[in-house]
Amino acid sequence: MANEQAEVLDDNTLSEIIPFTGVPQVQVQDQNNLLATGQTLQKAETKFMTAVKVQEPRQIARVSKNVLAEAKLAGSHFYYRWEVKTKNGRKTVQGGSIDLAMCLLRNYGNCVIDVDVDVDEVPGQYIFKAHFIDLESGLTVTRLFRQRKAQNLGKRMDAEREEDIVFQIGQSRPNGT
Repeated sequence: MANEQAEVLDDNTLSEIIPFTGVPQVQVQDQNNLLATGQTLQKAETKFMTAVKVQEPRQIARVSKNVLAEAKLAGSHFYYRWEVKTKNGRKTVQGGSIDLAMCLLRNYGNCVIDVDVDVDEVPGQYIFKAHFIDLESGLTVTRLFRQRKAQNLGKRMDAEREEDIVFQIGQSRPNGT
């Protein structure tokens, strides 16, 4: 790269540059033609996007095939399991891991998980609001998650660090755990 020479722009080249005004030079009226040219179209009426025609529609059979292929590679990383003590003895806690949730989300495609940046803080708890938005079908699901502040983290640490950890636990839940 050191031997390459930078292209020098002369006055003729600079005069051909058209400043961007914020309005595209070519306007396509037909959505199908717009998509055929490789461009996308989105319509925002609220914080969320309405359903839009996508360039690569979701195919559930392909989603399933890809998730199963990743699960085969991931093995036990897509699963969690541990024992906990209860007043009635021991209990097994088990299920799909965050790695599995992210794999499902990635392969499902054309969707968004959005957690509001404005977290409600009330005495003793945080309230997180999360939204799942399927851009392809227009489905939007909103869910509130409550995270209690008083939680035994099992280790001795200062109160501020403990509060940070509790907040991060609550923040991660709407994203798939």
